[in-house]
Amino acid sequence: VANSEDGSNFDLKSFDVSNYLLPSGNKVKFSRGEETSVHPVNAVLVVSKEQTQPTQTPTQTPTPTPTPTQTYSRIDLAIANATIPKIFRDTTATISVLVHNLGEWDSGGFDVALYVDNQVVDTKSISGLKSGEGKQITFTWTPDEVKQYTLIVEIDPDNEISESDKTNNKYQLIVEVKDKNGYFGDKPLETYRHETIKGDIIYDIGNSSYQLLDPEDTYAIGHNITVPENANIKLARLYLYWTWSYSGSEGVYPELELEFENKILQIDRSYTDRKGFGTFDYPSGTYAYNITNYVKDTLGNKTGNTTYNYTTLVKNIAKDKYLAINGIGLLLAYQNPDKSEIEYWINEGCDILQADHGQYNFGVTPELATTEIIFNGSIDLGSAGKAKLITVVPSGDKGENELYFNSENWNKVYIGKPYKDLAIDERDVSDYLLPNKNIAKIRDTGDYMIPSMAILIIEHHLQTPYIGETDIINGKLSDTGINYVPDNLYGSAYGILRFGIYDMIHRIIGFRNAVDITIYAVNNTVDVSDWDWNNVTETNKKRTVHLFIDLYTNETQEYTTIISFYDENDNGIQ
Repeated sequence: VANSEDGSNFDLKSFDVSNYLLPSGNKVKFSRGEETSVHPVNAVLVVSKEQTQPTQTPTQTPTPTPTPTQTYSRIDLAIANATIPKIFRDTTATISVLVHNLGEWDSGGFDVALYVDNQVVDTKSISGLKSGEGKQITFTWTPDEVKQYTLIVEIDPDNEISESDKTNNKYQLIVEVKDKNGYFGDKPLETYRHETIKGDIIYDIGNSSYQLLDPEDTYAIGHNITVPENANIKLARLYLYWTWSYSGSEGVYPELELEFENKILQIDRSYTDRKGFGTFDYPSGTYAYNITNYVKDTLGNKTGNTTYNYTTLVKNIAKDKYLAINGIGLLLAYQNPDKSEIEYWINEGCDILQADHGQYNFGVTPELATTEIIFNGSIDLGSAGKAKLITVVPSGDKGENELYFNSENWNKVYIGKPYKDLAIDERDVSDYLLPNKNIAKIRDTGDYMIPSMAILIIEHHLQTPYIGETDIINGKLSDTGINYVPDNLYGSAYGILRFGIYDMIHRIIGFRNAVDITIYAVNNTVDVSDWDWNNVTETNKKRTVHLFIDLYTNETQEYTTIISFYDENDNGIQ
């Protein structure tokens, strides 16, 4: 409404509100909308009465004609206002309308219709309105084209209510349907790499911090990376997270030069997103750079643990463009024969999210403000050990957000750690793995954030058979998937105990690792009440269980043994 088109930062507007007057309690409200600030100073309502012209007496009075008795209704239905949000193609919009009875009589029931380009798209019924009463109704409409539409809301389209004034029964609006709403979760993070190696993954943000970058300014950070002896560098990538790029009042894409170890790099992959409408339509992005060969020269196949400090410089080479840097991440995948086998996925992207909250209302529900991350491929749950999910979310700092991984979800995940403008979350998702197509989702519930990266890492162990459906495992070693190596004085029990999870009709739907299990070891001649025991927790490291003939001697001899598992604390084995 207020647009200060003359550049004076002051605006004066007048409106004809004749059709929206109430008998009493008229109000005017100002909304800031997308403006940075608005300062209403004065509002004046002027109501004028129409004057009746006096009847002139003719020189010759005609013969009087009897005047019929006039009957008229004092019902007067009117549309007080209509609220229409930003509307986007293929997205359901909600249109709110306030209907009032301005007359002195109560009304019966009537319909209210919404027309789009003269076609009825929705109709609502109102059972009746008392004199002076108003009622809010909502219509829904999903446009399928990007263009200008004419919307008309009409009271009593079938003309079933007798009113004193029918001219205020229609409300017309011209709306512009936009192509996209950038606050939707419409850009899933894409899988860049999925493979299995014996080695590990390193993700490091060095001494990153949030920094504004004016024209020709430079941003510098360092990464201090250490890998074990004889590490074979499989993959190395650098990620530049940037946001709020503009020139004047227009959103633009930045012009950047990135230098890594004194070498100018070209962008390997570019991911960007922007709001797509209105003011402050400034893009954000993730730029990914391939630095594998540079890192191999400094860290690959060295004797002993190797540490190297890498320096990255980012320069804004534009003359009139501004932006902000959220941070820079360095990812390293290396092979090493002394490490466990891991399977990993690296997903990259940039997806601006903002669900409606407070004054920010753009028709975006939390369900719409959700970024999907798919980790395709099959997983052998029998050999899968610990699973770790790392997610990188620039601007996630208010905690108004959620993270989903298959059937599990967590809230208040992104709270500005390690710092306000870059949130990184790392969590164990071992218990929620599925054998096929694992899916993570990042949801905004009123935060404003930019999911940009996700890494899923699964450790694999030696193949062990699945344990069947049973409350207490009490059987041979081969039944449990626990390896047992006998010795004269002791045996070693190691591995991961895994229980099957079944649904109501006895179909297996997943597996869960056992934790806090007590191992009782005994030879065949000892009474179970005298078992010697040691506690162990979920691990893939060897845990020694000493086996004695009885509790009082350390005498050794040849014998056989069994390992039994039971729920010591009676709190349920899952």
